[in-house]
Amino acid sequence: MKILKLIDNFNNSPKGKVVKSICYLLFSLMLVVTATFAWLASNVTTTSGGMAISVLDGGAYARYSAFYVSDINNKTISKKGQEVVSNAECLNVELRTYDKTFTAVNAYARVVVRIEVYNIDADNMPEGNGTKHLNVLLSRNSDLDTDTTSSTLGGVFSSVGQIGCYTSTTLGFNDENASIYNTIVDSYVAANNAQTFATVTNNVVSKQNTLSFDVAYTSAHIKTGEDNKACLFVYVVFDYNTELTNLYIDQNEASLAGSSDEANIKNDLSKVDIEFV
Repeated sequence: MKILKLIDNFNNSPKGKVVKSICYLLFSLMLVVTATFAWLASNVTTTSGGMAISVLDGGAYARYSAFYVSDINNKTISKKGQEVVSNAECLNVELRTYDKTFTAVNAYARVVVRIEVYNIDADNMPEGNGTKHLNVLLSRNSDLDTDTTSSTLGGVFSSVGQIGCYTSTTLGFNDENASIYNTIVDSYVAANNAQTFATVTNNVVSKQNTLSFDVAYTSAHIKTGEDNKACLFVYVVFDYNTELTNLYIDQNEASLAGSSDEANIKNDLSKVDIEFV
């Protein structure tokens, strides 16, 4: 019997329901594919939320797709593209459950979101061996963080999550899902530079409202994308932060152990701005 089957059997046993503590996160990215600034507030009634994403550069626009582990046993990597829901472009991104008991499975929770930036202004296109920069700014909606105190973490992504941002000169638009996912996750693990909104020092919780990533790119990063158009790929990795997630579980151990359901973590990310600098 496969080890993951044994884990699943334990997780569904009465003992497993008490011993393990898991979290679940669903992003619902509301995509803004124009160059205008936009804001869509998160939905506070469900685990999903609307995160506005915009490109602040003349006529530039973006397309999005997510790469994730859909089958742990077979290490299958699947791709999810944009879909229209209620006349809005959406990308639903789900992080797998976090398991404090069988920590090895948490590596499969990572999601890679590929941002394809098209119609970049000529001033922002690298020439020769030159390097250009853009800034990826992620913001959170602090109004959703109602459970956080000076000593406790609330049940939102900014309490337990971490984010990394990367580029690649080797990956192409039509590469295999596994190649894209594994290449970026390898970069994420090797860089070990993911950022968190939350910081805990001497049992005191503090949070910043934005995370900023400086992304350098050259002409080697400009690829052929959808409809044979030139584009720049930026990859964003969403993941659980082990220390923060375990702390959140420990702080809520009584309520989690007494529940037969998974602990839902709300998405409080509200906005992603991509700005060329």
